[in-house]
Amino acid sequence: MRNRDKLSQFLRGFCMGCADIIPGVSGGTIALVLGIYPRLIESIKLIDQKLLLAIFSGRFWKLLFAGLTGNLQPPTDETERRVDALLFIGFLLTGIATAIGAAAGLITYCRVNYPAPTLGFFLGLVAASLQVPYRHITRRGPGQWLLFILFTIATFLLLGLGQLPESPARWYIFVSAAIAICAMILPGISGAFILLMMGMYDFIVVKRLKPLLYDRQFDGLLDLAIFCLGLATGIIAFSHLLHYLLRRWHDLTMAALLGLMVGSLRVLWPFKEHFPDDAHVRVEGLPNVLPDPAVPYFWPTLLAIGAGFVVVTALDQAGRRHLARNPQDGQTP
Repeated sequence: MRNRDKLSQFLRGFCMGCADIIPGVSGGTIALVLGIYPRLIESIKLIDQKLLLAIFSGRFWKLLFAGLTGNLQPPTDETERRVDALLFIGFLLTGIATAIGAAAGLITYCRVNYPAPTLGFFLGLVAASLQVPYRHITRRGPGQWLLFILFTIATFLLLGLGQLPESPARWYIFVSAAIAICAMILPGISGAFILLMMGMYDFIVVKRLKPLLYDRQFDGLLDLAIFCLGLATGIIAFSHLLHYLLRRWHDLTMAALLGLMVGSLRVLWPFKEHFPDDAHVRVEGLPNVLPDPAVPYFWPTLLAIGAGFVVVTALDQAGRRHLARNPQDGQTP
């Protein structure tokens, strides 16, 4: 991988990271727009048991060093392909991590000081994103509609059971990370939205990541390490399962995911009975009410919903134009 390619890959990752930190904007959509979606899926598939075994060979490290110094030739065998995939994902993740670290403070500030418009912006993003999985359902028969309805109702009811405790169990941190990372391979599905839906967005971004990056507080380092382990596990294991489901039962899987997104809009409804002064309260769990034009945040929230809708619609149109010019980029390997 040449130095110019490394920089390009880092910048692509940075763009994906900016999307990943915002619920409703899919990193997979950005990968599609940037033309790296097929290679991303193929690289994820190469992070497997054979790669773990290759790590114990001297040739692997020699190839990795050659790749880092820009001297790796185009891959010709299984080991070289896996080293190339590791470098591809590594520089991509470096850009993603940089963007998330840079944006964590801004997102936290908006959520604490302008909770209703911020939720409204997220609602607009996710609502506009619904068109993407719906469009990917090629056959919309009774089975697909039934599964969509079941997942919508189940998700809506489950999200109304109450808030998570302030410090969720570490197994839940692990599982939520593993599930959220699977959104990377699905244009239109946001990993940050999955975390928000599972009640983990504020815990990770506001209570763990931001204090570490901006205040040098290391109390949440173990939770972040468990979260990163869940991300790695999700890439290696869960993404392969999801890839299999999409291959075997594509329309049913997309219908279930669409139902999950629609049912989850419950947590993004921006109009609440009240917004407490305590910044540590998870506003998504507060009781929802009908919009009231008398409240001071009514019009800014409506504008934020519209802005979110416009952002995702513009990204989706860019992705569709890219696919029209390069249809091979929309094919999953």
